[in-house]
Formats: sequence, structure tokens, C-alpha cells
Amino acid sequence: MPPLSEADHQVRATGIGSSDISAIVGENPWANAHDVWQRKLNLVPPFPETNATRLGHDMEPIIGRWYTRDTGRILRKGGGTKRHKDRSWQLCTIDFGFAKGERRIVECKHVGHYASAGWTMEADGAPPYVQIQAQWQMGVLGYERADVAVIFGGNADFRIYEYSFDATMFGHLTELGRRFWENHVLAGKMPEIDHSDAARDSLRAVYGFNRAPLKDAPPEASEWIAKRIEADATIKSAEKAKALATNKLCEFIGDADGIRTETHYATWKQTAAGTRAFRLAEFKKDRRAA
Repeated sequence: MPPLSEADHQVRATGIGSSDISAIVGENPWANAHDVWQRKLNLVPPFPETNATRLGHDMEPIIGRWYTRDTGRILRKGGGTKRHKDRSWQLCTIDFGFAKGERRIVECKHVGHYASAGWTMEADGAPPYVQIQAQWQMGVLGYERADVAVIFGGNADFRIYEYSFDATMFGHLTELGRRFWENHVLAGKMPEIDHSDAARDSLRAVYGFNRAPLKDAPPEASEWIAKRIEADATIKSAEKAKALATNKLCEFIGDADGIRTETHYATWKQTAAGTRAFRLAEFKKDRRAA
């Protein structure tokens, strides 16, 4: 793919935001560098809005009111996209608020049951992608404090996570973001291929059609062919082992709903279709419980 022209750059790639940088450095659980690259170059449509994202936006004013109730700080609206004063490619969008009269960002988040596992009770116990987001926002804006106010959807638990600006971390993130921006977005060069579905999507976007006949492989292709053959054999062996383990556990369950150990439970329950479905799960303690 050729490098972007200046006009294309203005339309197709506006900069690296706080959610982008967490994906670029490999800490975003829902996206990686390939996802960011595809969006910046308009190779894929924007993420569709879901019920979860709608609920998150709708909950922001409520979370903001709870934050004001507990801290006494009045919030003002975020004010859209902001850029670093020296690096226009470095940007952030504060969706909800700043504390009035302070240089303090306040991020309001609604966290559902399945996404809550990475959060702990400590004052700085937000997961890494949230901490990266906060550091990026503070660095872009030149602020020293960021609070992340959260309502956990499962039990309406409310917590405030507090962060101070870390210049060393922001400097490291800035360098990684700059390399990605210059080497991949402006240059139109695909990020290094990895195992992700997003990497496969990048390959399809760039090489979507057959335009040439069979060609000779580079020397390193033999190594990757051997790895693929080995992986196929490992998968086949693992599938057999999985099937055997499942059958043995179903034998232990018999005509009961399931069995339990100190760490796991296995169930084999009747479905609406009249068959029995097997499920193996780990016992999980509520990490936010007092």
C-alpha cells in the first residue's frame, strides 16, 4: 500500500488516541495494532454501536453525579477532541468530564460483569489499558491528575481509581505511538504479522485478490510450513485429549447435573433441544467483595 498523501492523511488518519495507544502496545483486550491500523487507513468500517456502548454513554452522567456526591467536585463536559500542543498526531477525547477549577481528568466508566475481572480494590487497581488511557490523556492535555470513576454493573459497586501523571511512562508511550504513526499509518505499511484475527483481516485488506501466478517461496517459508504442520498435529492430538477428558467427566457426572472440585465445576445439563450440553468452568471469587 502506498504512503498516504497529505490530503488522504487529513481525511483518513487524524492521530493516535488513548484507546489506540493501549491497543498499539498490546494492552487492550478488545483490539490490537492491526485493528488500529485498519481503522486509521479506512480499511474497515467504524466499530458499530452496541447495547453495551450505548449503556456506557448513558451511564456517564449518573456516574458523574455519584463522583460529585462522594468527592464534592463538580464536573464539566469534556469538550471533544484535544491535541498535544507540540505533536498534532497525539490526541485524546474526554467523553464526560474535568473537575471544575482543577487540572484533573475524570473518566466515567460502566463496567459489566464479564469485564470486571481485571479491576481490583486498590486505589490504582484499574486494568493496564485504563491506566494507559489515563496517562495518555494527562500527557496530551498537560494535566497532573486523573480519576477513573466506575460503577460495576453486577452489584452497582462504585469506586474511584486515582492516578498521577507519570512522565516516564508517557514518554515511552509517545515514542511507541510516534513509531506506529510514522512507520505504519503515514507510510501505509502493515504492522508486523501476529496470530490475531485482526492480522488476517489486514492481509485480506491488502492482498484481497489473486493478481499473480504461483511463485517461488522465500527461504524462510520452509520454516513456517514446518511450524504449520506441527501445529496441525498438535491441534489434532489436543482435540482427541479434550474429547477423552470430556467423556470421562460426563461418565463421572452420570445422571446428575454436574460435579464440583475445589477449583472447578463441570455440568452436563439438558437443553431445550432435548440433548445434554457439557460445560467446564472455574470457580471465581468476586474480586471487589469487601
